[in-house]
Amino acid sequence: MNIRNFIIKKTASIAMFSAALTAFSTYAAPSPVYAQALESEEQSASEEDSAGKEDEKQNEENENSGDSEEKKDLYIPESPDIFSGSAILMDADTGAVLFEKNSHERCYPASTTKILTGLLVTSNTSLGEKIVFSQQAADSVEEGDASLNTKAGEEFTIDQALHGLLLHSANEMAYGLAEHVGGSVEGFADLMNKAADEAGALDTHFVNASGLYDDEHYSTAYDMALIARECFNNPTFLAIDSETNYEIPATNLTSEKRQFKNRNLLLPGMGYEYKYCVGGKTGYLPEGGHTYVSYAQKDGMRLIAVCFESGADERFSDARTMFEWGFNNFSKVSLTGTPLLAPYTETSYLNSGRFNSGKIRHNLDATYVTLPDGASISDVKVSPDTDHKTTADDQNVNIPIAFKYGDFTAGTADLSYHRADAVTTANVMLPAVSPDASEDKQSTSVNSPFVVDLKILIGIGLGLLGIFILWAIISGIRRKREKNALYRSRRRRF
Repeated sequence: MNIRNFIIKKTASIAMFSAALTAFSTYAAPSPVYAQALESEEQSASEEDSAGKEDEKQNEENENSGDSEEKKDLYIPESPDIFSGSAILMDADTGAVLFEKNSHERCYPASTTKILTGLLVTSNTSLGEKIVFSQQAADSVEEGDASLNTKAGEEFTIDQALHGLLLHSANEMAYGLAEHVGGSVEGFADLMNKAADEAGALDTHFVNASGLYDDEHYSTAYDMALIARECFNNPTFLAIDSETNYEIPATNLTSEKRQFKNRNLLLPGMGYEYKYCVGGKTGYLPEGGHTYVSYAQKDGMRLIAVCFESGADERFSDARTMFEWGFNNFSKVSLTGTPLLAPYTETSYLNSGRFNSGKIRHNLDATYVTLPDGASISDVKVSPDTDHKTTADDQNVNIPIAFKYGDFTAGTADLSYHRADAVTTANVMLPAVSPDASEDKQSTSVNSPFVVDLKILIGIGLGLLGIFILWAIISGIRRKREKNALYRSRRRRF
């Protein structure tokens, strides 16, 4: 069976978890052989699944029926009423989706695109670094665009340009920063798409750094929340994005200073002031309406709100409504010491020498889930996150999982399996094709760990026990015979 599908289906079961580790050590092999092996295994798995489908159908229906009954009893607070056509409220720490409305609908993100532009710039430059704007960047602004009237050849620091990008939403700043980091807008867009994919985005594609309209420039509220998680976890990005006012002093080509305010009106002291708001980004396109991504923090809980297809005022009121609803109805619950994490601890049976002989380790990067107030952690189940892909190579398997409270996603995490030591041809414990083997004729010899099966150990134990019992019986008979002989000898004397 395909190792990825095998582990995904069995992750929640301790017994199948151990089988997953064994499968990993049995089937993982270097590319391109590993890819070919997986393809063959997928075909076999498909045949096996078809063969057993009828036998399992009734059991699955019964289980689903039972699950449905259980879900009816789970408490979920009544959803908030909002104007935005597409929206989501997500816990920035756990990945829990507290509320969503058409969150997987494809939309035009407009200038909320610039949060990813800002993240990539902060991750690939230093704030004191100088940037000189090209003629193309200076001419990239169209009538009606947000702009700081930047001139060709004008010089700024990265810090100044980022403030112009995130607070004032200047389009030429996005263009110039994209050229500076990616070499060109097209090159930077490639970096954006890669970063979005790494964040877990499912239906997002960028073609520019500013969010200007293009039919191939789109995202979803869900994807933008995932991207925002990365942005708001970057302290440099957040420090800039949370400022309400900024001033750029005179430059080499402009004698006047530039002063501007943050367009995020939900920040404290702004028009729609919400004291727990600590960052965000607005946007607008005639083709997609008003957009907004925001971030708020209260009592140790960090929430992200995304509003697409909204109104100029409604996006702020919707975000505030979602934030207040989330803070008032949900809490973070620790997973430490719960049965949900027990199979993945270092002291579990699954990390015993029986499995460590294969030098395979695992890690589950989960600490908390987010649940409705009063909900029980015992109602949370671990299941594969089928929205995201499992990744695997010869040394690692990474499985996205979800903590489910009924239909509600209480958190997400990655369960990863990996080699504990560096692979060498001398001590490799995973199957490896001989380096001399060609693609047309692969060697079938593998290096596999020495593992003693538990059944063999039990059999040996039972055998030894049988021998001991037989020895005890024989010894007892011998002692009885000796005692009788001694008794008869004494009688003859008297």
